Amino acid sequence: MSSSRRNRPTRRQAPAARQEGAARGQQRAPSSKPAWRQTIDQWGGLPVLAAVVIVPVVVVAMIVVGGRGSEPSGTPRSGEFVPAERPIVNGRIEGSPDAPVKIVEYADFSCPHCREFQEGAYDQFRQEFVDKGLVSLEYKYVAFLGPGSVRAAQAAECANQQGYFWDMHDLLFLRQASGAFSEDNLKGYGQEIHDVKNGFDVGKYSSCVDSEATKDIVQADVDEGDNKGVNSTPTFFINGQKATGNQTIDQMRQLINKALGR
Repeated sequence: MSSSRRNRPTRRQAPAARQEGAARGQQRAPSSKPAWRQTIDQWGGLPVLAAVVIVPVVVVAMIVVGGRGSEPSGTPRSGEFVPAERPIVNGRIEGSPDAPVKIVEYADFSCPHCREFQEGAYDQFRQEFVDKGLVSLEYKYVAFLGPGSVRAAQAAECANQQGYFWDMHDLLFLRQASGAFSEDNLKGYGQEIHDVKNGFDVGKYSSCVDSEATKDIVQADVDEGDNKGVNSTPTFFINGQKATGNQTIDQMRQLINKALGR
């Protein structure tokens, strides 16, 4: 009997527990969605989630797509443009094709060290070696310092199609500055060349710049440089021997004389 009395309260609680469980089950029924869906519903539902996710993606895409046209146009460096006299030119190669020393230069028109070579050793180097038939110099495009580098290289190749590569080469380094290679500025450089070279067709050049018709030629040089291990500018190959960085005239003499066997 004592044992039965201890069990009776348990029997009485069981129906109540079942009723409480049923009640709890009824309360949970309307909230049977997964926890993540309940959270989203609290935020405002799937439409709000879609807006939160999609809108930033669209904004980023608009920035990327519009980046080329929205790049600020900087002020080019000043200075009078005086075309250099080059006795022998064949496209992007200056000097005699029979020169015993052949130098290939990989350079970027946006590269300050490349400009330093042009403003430093280049004129003396050309007078001592190129003009005397000892060296030929071929320019190869490297364009890895931003969109301006790419545009400048493509514009130089547009000038090259009319036989004015070296004039544009000199002018781009003369005008080099932050933002100086916007599309509008590059078209202006075409007018500068026309002002001193009457045979230069500005309309043809500007159409070429607009169409990016020379981008594959530029990219081919960039890929070639990559395959040769060009990872900085300027990089020179003197009869196949690699030399990196801005070279002084003394350094160029030493490299050339070595190639000449002196």
